[in-house]
Amino acid sequence: MGFNTAPDLIGSIFTKDQTVIHIVSETIPMLSVFLLFDAIHGAQSGNVRALGRQFAASVFTLVAYYVFGMPLALLFGFRWNMRVKGFWMAYMISLVALDVFVAFLVINAKWLPKALNQA
Repeated sequence: MGFNTAPDLIGSIFTKDQTVIHIVSETIPMLSVFLLFDAIHGAQSGNVRALGRQFAASVFTLVAYYVFGMPLALLFGFRWNMRVKGFWMAYMISLVALDVFVAFLVINAKWLPKALNQA
């Protein structure tokens, strides 16, 4: 979330083009939210691994990003003319859906039998 404190500074580190700096400063808040959900997903991945449910999570990851996210990115970015902001929004929506699915896997898991098998 620290990116949100100076979004113009982030863009100006890499270029002097004001158009690019403006696009970066508009995209940074959405990117910050994406990174928050990505961190949640990283923590959830450890839980999925502990459950031995990597295959289910991997299949849903492919579906979330390639079947759902990519068409949304094309729709938002090109059809609705949201450009870079639309691409990030689509992948953020996909990541939130992925996090909800993985949370469902973790919450509905039978943890005690898994723990006893490891002991």
